[in-house]
Amino acid sequence: MTWVYDDTRGQDRFAWGWDSSQAQQNAWEIYNYFFENDLMSLEAVCGLVGNIAFESRINPWQEEVGGSGFGLIQWTPPTALTNVLGSTPTGDAQCSLIYNEIMDNQSIWGGGARWIPTTRYPYSGTQFCALGSIREATQAYFAERERGTWSEARYEYARYYWEVFTGQPTPPEPPDPPVPPTPSSREGMPLYFYITKKFKRKKGLI
Repeated sequence: MTWVYDDTRGQDRFAWGWDSSQAQQNAWEIYNYFFENDLMSLEAVCGLVGNIAFESRINPWQEEVGGSGFGLIQWTPPTALTNVLGSTPTGDAQCSLIYNEIMDNQSIWGGGARWIPTTRYPYSGTQFCALGSIREATQAYFAERERGTWSEARYEYARYYWEVFTGQPTPPEPPDPPVPPTPSSREGMPLYFYITKKFKRKKGLI
């Protein structure tokens, strides 16, 4: 397979739907680039693709609808992409740039950090690429690029493409860490006070 392109600049439209045949063909190209080359776990690839599907419908030449971003992940300003890769950057070249931003924590055009770990998602690039949870990878990629308001659709797209890539239902997510037990209301109460209170209650005095 090869990449499919539709240059939408100046047209304020999406080239196609996020689950269209064109989007799926390009999703396979992303899969081949990252997973087949052992650069990312499949869960991380799906998290990445879920975000890309939401942002650009997986069209490498998609201009942001109602905005000025451009490319697979809607680089803003678009010159952040085109000054490096030319006016019609290929899908593979954009994947290379995405990977460079994740692993090097800076843009190759010298524009400063692009991969920004957060308190909730404190992963390094290497740790992100090895994630074993589709949801965690989807949310981490979204959060660490600081892309505005989260939409659950990003995760739904990621799950959809897991099924496209594997032909299997999405696996259950790893359980959340256990919640520490709530401290007893008696914590800090002197033992003699607790015994006395229990005795009075038993005698009907309180």
